[in-house]
Amino acid sequence: MSLMSDPFAPPEDIAALQAEAFLQASCYSLPYGAVGFSSHLITYYTMITLILGRTPLAPWRPLGFPITGFVTGAVSLIGTTIVTSISISRCAGELPFRLVGAWMLMTSIAVSITTLAAPYAFGISKQELLTEKENKETYKRERKSYDVIAVARMAGSDAKFTVPEVKLQMYVEDPTRKARRELGRVALFWVGMIWVAGSIMGVYGVVLFCDGKWSSIHVVSTVTTVFACVVFWPLYIIFWSLFKGGMKQKRFWGLLQIQLFLVCSLGLLWMDWTIASMTGNLIGVPGHNDGAVNKNLAWLYFGLKRLPLLGL
Repeated sequence: MSLMSDPFAPPEDIAALQAEAFLQASCYSLPYGAVGFSSHLITYYTMITLILGRTPLAPWRPLGFPITGFVTGAVSLIGTTIVTSISISRCAGELPFRLVGAWMLMTSIAVSITTLAAPYAFGISKQELLTEKENKETYKRERKSYDVIAVARMAGSDAKFTVPEVKLQMYVEDPTRKARRELGRVALFWVGMIWVAGSIMGVYGVVLFCDGKWSSIHVVSTVTTVFACVVFWPLYIIFWSLFKGGMKQKRFWGLLQIQLFLVCSLGLLWMDWTIASMTGNLIGVPGHNDGAVNKNLAWLYFGLKRLPLLGL
């Protein structure tokens, strides 16, 4: 199969091609298009705030250890796994959407691992918050005493004062925090590996779905071109630098890491709009004509992905 259609072939009816693609995608029960795009943006926001140790619904608050967060994270993991598995099984005869479904399954697992591990690895316990508050109050008192002594000395009365030991420690390191941070780094490593594996399968699945129609449906080629310009700029820099005479090894590997991150993160957004453009369904949720099962599974998946937000 070729990735580009024959340039000498007569033009095909775009509406017919989209209808054919829509029929092919009718087995796929997960959101794409605008709904999938918004879902993935919320997913990225949630993961970033959790890794930074912030509460997603109130980013000005430090992340704690709520038991509800563990419960909702576990329910989200089990629920999204079941829904994506159903979608994959419904597409038994459509390899592209089995691969895309596996991509969504792996991203759901990665998000759930982050949700479960982040509060413990990057959160702050109530005891730590209390200790930090007490340290700040102690610091303010000692700092005030230090300022009084400094003013007295400036007035020539230093003989009447002895300078006490001023402790400027604002923060006491929790003995378990280092181990928890290390656990967080290990969890993030596996999240990254799962995400990369899913991205490879999913991108290949989308390519199979669009095979031979890239130039026939112009919106698809436009979406791909726009995302390629945004995603592959590190490769452009690498090729240009090598053409101009080379680049430092450290910069080379740094740009490759950025490139991998962009492909794995923005690849989901590209998938959303590519499938939407191919099928002509920009909303990305099955309608009444596609069966109640597809529509219900799509919204159930969307809700399960957001469930951890309510428990953190």
